[in-house]
Amino acid sequence: MLGRAGFGRSTAQMAAAETWPERWGSPSSWISTSGVKGIAMTDEQRFETALRDDRFELRYEAQVDAAGRVVAVEAICYWLHPERGSIEPSGYLDMAEATGLIVPFGRWLLKAVCAQLAEWMQSDRTRHLIVATNVSLLELGESDFVPHVRKLMTRFAINPSRLTMELAETQPGDGEVTAARLRSLQDLGIRLSLDNFGRGYSTLGYRAMVRVSEVKINQRFFLPPAATLDLVRTLQMETVALGVEEVAQREYLRSCNYDRLQGPLFGGPLAPDDIGEMLGKVL
Repeated sequence: MLGRAGFGRSTAQMAAAETWPERWGSPSSWISTSGVKGIAMTDEQRFETALRDDRFELRYEAQVDAAGRVVAVEAICYWLHPERGSIEPSGYLDMAEATGLIVPFGRWLLKAVCAQLAEWMQSDRTRHLIVATNVSLLELGESDFVPHVRKLMTRFAINPSRLTMELAETQPGDGEVTAARLRSLQDLGIRLSLDNFGRGYSTLGYRAMVRVSEVKINQRFFLPPAATLDLVRTLQMETVALGVEEVAQREYLRSCNYDRLQGPLFGGPLAPDDIGEMLGKVL
């Protein structure tokens, strides 16, 4: 298995070297001298060190279909902080975005996810799984992002249709540039997902330019107007309900014909081996 986030020590060292291309300059140059509210300067430096030392743990949250079978998972990356313990993404992503560290982190994360997907593809039991991972618009802003993804596809010999890249709709995009790169990812066979649907900058804006495969709807928006769900389905996008906590929610969402459900009711973020044990069960 992958160990913490998928790399042994020697592999982590190679990954760190690849993560910091010379054109980015010194890693310390990415650290904001003004700091970020709620995050000490030392945490920004420790995050940079974590990238070099493999101080992350990947877990996966199951997505179940209408029959209750696990058909997909979302990668959730925890930062193993030396003093604060395991920190979930909401505790560090704002800092990573503000300092620019989200770019090398995103590449590190995508490599780890591809490694796990490649391993799952080797087993008949897990070959069907779709694996989703988040992508920042800052990553998409890098001119070599798509070539980098293409190299990972080749290196790990994965089926691109089993990889979903999630883009948060709450992030403002760079219009045509963003859309062009998203279309290039689509051309590789990668699925695209629009996260936080219904409360972002564009709602269906990206769908006008890109063939988005699915939208993810948070539990706060489980009761969207019927016309909205009808529109989503007319555009041939799948629907994923997030944050499902109770059996009553599960039954209601199934009655609304959501394609997949995700949340604590189905186990929360789990280690890869634990995901394997869930397969074949009806949840």
